[in-house]
Formats: sequence, C-alpha cells, structure tokens
Amino acid sequence: MTFNPQPLAFKPNFEDAVKRMEAFWQGEIIDRPACGITAPLPNAEFMPGYAYMEGARDDFAPIIERALHNASCTYYGGEAMPSYTPSFGPDQWAAWMGADLRWSDSGEGTNWVADFVESWDDVFPLHIETEGKWWRRTVDFVTALGEAMKGKMLVSHLDLHSNADALSAIRTPAKLCMDFYDHPYLIDKTMRQVRGLFPFVYESLFQAGQMYRSGTQGWVPLYHPGRTNTIQCDFLALIGPEQSRRYVIPALEEEAGYLDACSYHYDGPECLVHLDDILAIKDIQVIQWVCGARNKPNIEWLDLFKRIQAAGKGLWLATNPEEVKVFMKELRPEGVYYQIGAGSPEEAGACWGGWWGIRRGAQSHGGAGYHPARRATNLRENSVGGASSRDCVEIAQHNRTWKPLPQSRHDANGGPDNIRPLHQAKHGANPIYHPNASFTAA
Repeated sequence: MTFNPQPLAFKPNFEDAVKRMEAFWQGEIIDRPACGITAPLPNAEFMPGYAYMEGARDDFAPIIERALHNASCTYYGGEAMPSYTPSFGPDQWAAWMGADLRWSDSGEGTNWVADFVESWDDVFPLHIETEGKWWRRTVDFVTALGEAMKGKMLVSHLDLHSNADALSAIRTPAKLCMDFYDHPYLIDKTMRQVRGLFPFVYESLFQAGQMYRSGTQGWVPLYHPGRTNTIQCDFLALIGPEQSRRYVIPALEEEAGYLDACSYHYDGPECLVHLDDILAIKDIQVIQWVCGARNKPNIEWLDLFKRIQAAGKGLWLATNPEEVKVFMKELRPEGVYYQIGAGSPEEAGACWGGWWGIRRGAQSHGGAGYHPARRATNLRENSVGGASSRDCVEIAQHNRTWKPLPQSRHDANGGPDNIRPLHQAKHGANPIYHPNASFTAA
C-alpha cells in the first residue's frame, strides 16, 4: 500500500523520518537504528499543567492551546514526532460500553470504572454506547484535537485496553477468571462480541482525529504513515496459556491484523508465560517491554530482548544516553527503536554522534547486526535525522506565531458529517461510523 502523509510544521525532517520509520517496520535500517530524541529548545517557556486523563472533566481549549505551545518549544530529533495522546484512563473502553468512570478524592493519577455485569446474558449484545457520555466526550475531544493540530502535530491513537481488559473492568478480574472455568462457552460468545467492536472503535477515533492526514502513532510513540497502534492485554497476568490461547490470543491476532503496523505492550514478568504465543502472532512486529514496579530495570533484561529479536520481532526501548550505549553493543540494530530524552538540542546532537560510533565499533568487530550492504551512502553529518539543531530552533520559533483555533464545531450528531472508514483497500468493508448508531457485534 502506498501512503502519502502530509508534512508537519513542528517536524522539519518529516520526510526523512517517515523513510526511516518505514525501514524500521520492515526490520531494516538506512544508516542507523531508529531513534526518537526530544529536548527543550533554547529559551523555551513551557506552559505547565499537563495531567494524565485531562479532557475527561476539563475544557478542551486550554488543553489544546498548551499542547500546541509546548510542542512548538520542543526539539524533535531523529524519528520523534510531535504528538499529543488523549486518554480518559485505563478503563475508557469499559466506559464506552456503559460503565461509569470513577476518580479518587486523593488526586492520584488514575481512575477506574464501576463494574456492572452480574450476568453476561443480561448485557448481550455487547456494544459501544455511541450516545453515552464517555464515548461522546471522547469523540468530541479527539475531533477538537484533530482540527486544531492538523498540519502541525499528530493526534496519537489511544491506549484502548480492549478485549479481555475491557471485560475484566465491567465484570471484575476475579469474576472473569472464574467465568473462564464456570461458563467457558458463554465467554467464547462474550469474547467474540468484544473483539468485533475493535474496527469500529479504532476507525471512529482515527477519523475523528484526522489521523489519515499525516500518519498515525500509538500511545507508545512509534510512527507509521498508515494505521498503527500499540495493542495489549494486561489481563494475561491472571490466566495461563490454555485460557489465553482459547480466549485472548485470537483477539490479539485480529487487532494486529487490522492495522498496517502493530506493536505490543508487554506488561511485566507476570505475563512472560505467554511470551512464545505473543511472539507467534505474525502481525505483531514490535514489543514494548515494561519491567514493572519492584522488578529489575530494563538494562538487566538483555537476555529477554535477544530472545525477542531471535523470534524476528522488533523492540521499543525507553532509555537514556548512558544505557543506550550498552543496548547498541548488545542488540542488533534492525527493528530497534530507542526513545531518549535530552536536556538540549546540543546535548542530543553530541550524544547522537557518540552512540553511532559505538554501534559502528561493535559492527567492525563482527558484533551482532553487522550488515555493511545496508549502510546508506547519504549519511548526513552533524545532524540528527537530517535536521540540525539550528534548523529546529529557527522553524520552531517561526511556528510560535500560530493562533489557537476555537473548539471545533460539530454537526447535529456531535461529530463531523463525513466520517467514513477508509481502510477497505487492505481489510475490505468495515462497519460504517455513524455518531447516532449503537454499534454491536454479533
């Protein structure tokens, strides 16, 4: 499939970054591993106030104004894309199905839903409450973001927590675990229904955020010019391989297959019993490993990362300027994406040259991943991904002249009147989005 993403004002080396990310998803490199490195621009004055789950109970306009301003103050080196990720919390999918979101009075940065399923038969068919409070607000927020940010930065796709994660939220994890044993055929039906909602949810938010303009990025920052996201099932920590293969793995296979490119959020050692099954899903190309609280840090999981690479999968690694040196010596460069933060564009540029020197040194000694035929002839010296820090500073300063757009207007149904799935080329006909429809899956 051919993609033609529109450039972003806050990403001066956009075309170069797109080419490198396309190579990344193919398990190849142009002249170095893929890397996103961000830093504050000189004399940048950031607007404070970002909070996880903002927009759920806040006015949209100040959020959008702050996001655009802060993006204009940020240096996006390498393949880092300017973006904003909307989220109403880890159980937002359950809220779209009718559960009510709850917040702690202590102000902790999370929320949950009130479970409502006493009997699955009473809630069939499972559906998205398209006129419900939380679905409508989500679509309105993503629509406003897409209208204001088009041509400047991406609206990232959401952290969906679909499939069994959504079921555990509306039923409770303990009761769902027991249902696997007490009512297996009923859970077969339940999983089929919740799986059927994924295309509608993905496509509705994709269209609302105008993600078709410049490409997409999931809540884990990995860009693709088509459709991508990071999928997951944290509920796997509570069940064994037998239950997973029957109920969850088919859902993950369908979600990954729907996307043009797919990464998987692997949440902690408790899920490692399922590793071989996850790695066997052909349309999952990249693993984002999260070591979890109280466990050893990422740098001490090299054996796991090499096992993932040996299975033909890529890696997304959040790291720092020191640890990345170890990763580059130990891991093959193809299919690895390093996410790094720096203190300034100059620091980013200085680190960049040092890291690739380490990588070349490992290769010259016959280290893993030495593919001299793949080295490009057009390496741009003294730059980060083809754009110097001076370029980024000048362009970002120019872009600070933007004016915030008013909250986007909607049609009578609360959404743009031309939202339609555009994904038939790869996947055939998909459910048609309509804001007033109560979408269900048989």
